[in-house]
Order: sequence, then structure tokens, then C-alpha cells
Amino acid sequence: MSGTRRHWPMPGEALTSATSGGSAAGAVPLTDAEVKNASAATERETPVPLRKSPSPPVLRRAVGGLLGFGFCLLIFYLSLELIQTINLLLEWPIYLGWPILAALLGAIGYGIYRLARILISIREMPVVRRLEPGELDSLPAKEKKEIRLQLMEQMTYLRKQRADPEDPLHPVLDQLASQATSHPAGDWIRDYDRLVLSPLGREGRDKVRKIALTAGASAALSPWRILDAIIAFNAATQAAHEVLKIHGIRPSQAVALAFAFDTFLNTFLATVVEDVSSDLVDSLTAQVSAETGATAAKALAPKIAEGLTTAVFVRRLGNRMIRRLHPFP
Repeated sequence: MSGTRRHWPMPGEALTSATSGGSAAGAVPLTDAEVKNASAATERETPVPLRKSPSPPVLRRAVGGLLGFGFCLLIFYLSLELIQTINLLLEWPIYLGWPILAALLGAIGYGIYRLARILISIREMPVVRRLEPGELDSLPAKEKKEIRLQLMEQMTYLRKQRADPEDPLHPVLDQLASQATSHPAGDWIRDYDRLVLSPLGREGRDKVRKIALTAGASAALSPWRILDAIIAFNAATQAAHEVLKIHGIRPSQAVALAFAFDTFLNTFLATVVEDVSSDLVDSLTAQVSAETGATAAKALAPKIAEGLTTAVFVRRLGNRMIRRLHPFP
């Protein structure tokens, strides 16, 4: 039996240096089969960036069911509040109670109209694939071209929505349209993100801020809990509609579910924050010695807290939707 033994390459060692035996003098080259096996063992595949796995269907159905149940409870509670408010207004003089009742019912109808407009406008919006951070660089050229086609559909939608010829976005869209075939897809997508999507995000945040301030001021002046809920719901639907109209991107199922949850939370908090703040003010003003200061704080603090809460949560809802709609975080 021969005393020689095969010498396999160590990590980082070239295959040509592999020998048979203990000395270089009597080195026996590896056979072709051995070289092939060693090469296969040292090869490594190109790493694929990790992607977030979608939530299980069972979990999505459970969350949707809980959210639907919560909405049913909230609607039932608000229906009771509405009935009590209607009974109160019917006891007022006709020239005062009936106009207020008509305005209240009109506000409810306006909120439903806003929600219907969201559902209808979504069908006309193009779908744009959402990428994970850093995923664009690792995509093959074919997929980058598909994303570019989706963004060009968004450009068509934006042109239709922005009919004003003086809109500053039109020259940018014209420039990008002319470069769509001459520039590499990856570079074109980055330019589109910088020149179109980022300005649209800033425009959406400005719109949401104005809606939130108006809703907060209205909630602070509202005398009834049902009106607080209507203001919060209308502000949420208005913010969502403006954000969707500005971006022109169809929301995914996850974005729609998150919007429904934020709307539920915003409307629910509008109905309870006054009671919570009233209890807090009662405990604080009990320690205030000056009667005038205590009375003023007890009267104003709950409504101020309610207005601030409504404004903060409407702005939070709109900004979260903007982040979720952006295809390249």
C-alpha cells in the first residue's frame, strides 16, 4: 500500500497547488474529476437580499375580523350618540334645532361621500411595485424595466389629474418621458424618485398638515361627542383622499387595512378623549386654590386636549399613508 495521500486545497489555496503525497518533489496532480469536485465545493452563489415575508393569510383575516368587529361596535355607539343628539335638537326651537340637525346629517353624508370617492378613485390608479430598502440595485434589468413601465403609467395618471398647464410638475414629467428609452432603467427610476416622488411626498404632507389643523380647531369648538367623531372621520377620509390623489398610486391591501385601523383609532379617540381629559382636569384643579383659575381650566382644558388629539392623529394618519405609498423607501 502506497504511503502517499491526497493533499486537498485549503480555503483560499489555488487548485493548482493541490498535490498528492507529502512532498512537492513527488507531487501527483489531481485528476480532472477531483479538480471539478473541489471547484464545486468552493463555489458560492450570489447572495440574494432578504425580503420581508408577507403575513400569513390567517393572521390577516384575524386582524381584518377584529377591525370589522371594532368598527361595528363604534358605529353602534355612535348611533346611540346620534339618537341622543337628535332628541336633544328636536327639543330646541324649530328655527334653531332643525338647521343644526340638517348640518349634522349633511356632515355625516359628506363623510360617506368622501369614503365612496376613495373607493372609486382607487380603481383608476396604477399599481406600482413597492421595493425594500436597497432592493433596487439587486434587481435584474428586466424587472427594473417593468417598474419603469409602472411609473410611466403613474405619469399618465398625474398628467390627467393635474390639468393646469402651469403646474411645475409638467416640465419634469416631459423631461423624464423623453429620457425613458435612452437612460438605463435603474438610473431613470432614481431620477424619478428624486424629481417626482419626493416632491409629491412634500406636497402631501403640506396638505395633511392643513387638514389636521382645521380638524383640530373644529373639534375644539364642537359641543357634542357625535360631532367630534364626525369631524375626526371626515378629516381622516379627506386626508387619505388628498394623499391618494396627489400620488396616483393604488394602495395595497396592507395599506388599505392600515388606513382602516388608523381611521377607527382616530374616530374612537375623538369620542373618549374629552372624558379622559375631564377626569384629569378634575384631579388637577382640585389642588388649585384660585377658584377662577380652576373653573377656567376645567372648562377649556378638555376641549383643547380634544382638538390637539384630533389634529395629531389626523396628521399621523396622513403621514403614515404617504410613507406606505412611496414605492422606494
